[in-house]
Amino acid sequence: MDLDAQDLNLEEKFTFHIRERKLVLQKRPFETRFHVFAKALAYALYSPRYPDVVVEPRPLGRYRPDLVELDADQLPVFWAECGKTKRDKIAALTNRYRQTHFAFIKRPAEVRAFAKILRAQIHSRYAGTLELITFPYEAFESVDDYREVDLTQLAPPVELIHSSEK
Repeated sequence: MDLDAQDLNLEEKFTFHIRERKLVLQKRPFETRFHVFAKALAYALYSPRYPDVVVEPRPLGRYRPDLVELDADQLPVFWAECGKTKRDKIAALTNRYRQTHFAFIKRPAEVRAFAKILRAQIHSRYAGTLELITFPYEAFESVDDYREVDLTQLAPPVELIHSSEK
């Protein structure tokens, strides 16, 4: 299955099996399969640590995360961006949410250049954790005719870009 296909008019539904959970995501006409699969990957990786994470939530201020978990004050403790992210968004988010754990999911060919962008755009007072995940295409090569994918054993490379932990 070509995850980078630009057939943006096609709507599809995918079911992802993640441990004992099932995540169903609809590919909307304006998004690529990569974007849908990257959201599922982020969910698979981070839902054990953030059990109340929401996929495709409402916008928080000016920006809409692909995944987020909010605290009791409705501030993000975790925020995931899947695919394209503008430089000004990185700077704005790390300035506004200085303790939030951020994760960025990128295609393998984009990781090296995007890591440099992240390091340059992180706000100087950001004190949270920021991770860059390389999207594992091989894990998604066997999508069956029913659009079902098992992500239970997935372990892609994660690069720690910034951490307040010493």
